[in-house]
Amino acid sequence: MSEFTHLHLHTQYSILDGASSVPKLIEKVKLTGMKSVAITDHGNMFGVKLFHKIAKKNGIKPILGCEVYVAKESRFRRDKEKDKNTYPEKVVDLRGKLSLRESLSVISQGVLTISNDSAIAHMSRAVGVPVLVIYGATHPYFGFAPLPDEGDYIFKGLECQPCDVHGKKECKRGDLACLQTVSPEEIVEKAIDLINRFSNKNSNSSFYKVEL
Repeated sequence: MSEFTHLHLHTQYSILDGASSVPKLIEKVKLTGMKSVAITDHGNMFGVKLFHKIAKKNGIKPILGCEVYVAKESRFRRDKEKDKNTYPEKVVDLRGKLSLRESLSVISQGVLTISNDSAIAHMSRAVGVPVLVIYGATHPYFGFAPLPDEGDYIFKGLECQPCDVHGKKECKRGDLACLQTVSPEEIVEKAIDLINRFSNKNSNSSFYKVEL
């Protein structure tokens, strides 16, 4: 594999997405005979100094990178008036208000999480809360799909899926068919099935039976 070089690689510095420690990464790269490797962690370059030092020490060419995000204005800008018209009054908006620990605490109180392929889904699995994942641009075969004892997922399997590893690019079709073809009825049916299934498995927990 000496002619192959990883140019898109996340380490332990990409929370909820990467798990490779830098020393073990370089050890594996050297073992497989590769001469160079890149790290492209999400929105940070905290691992670059250690990565560069260890790679050079082991005769590996370090390629420094970062997966960055581009916003039209500020990534902190939100259309609050639009949100008010979209979400009912009883919906509690906690976006950007909780730490990672606080988020896990809130999620752990839930009966079921319904989410796209995102950190929320993975955090729910981490605290043992069943999850229903709705796949749009991404694909369950990427390795992030919930196992049978963790929940279920909805995936339409269109020819254009997957169109992006992290689901951040614009829809090439322009109609978001991967999501628009998922009906509310399908989501509710799956959600109720999961709640009932896990309530039977966890009879001593706070799960309850739901019927239509």
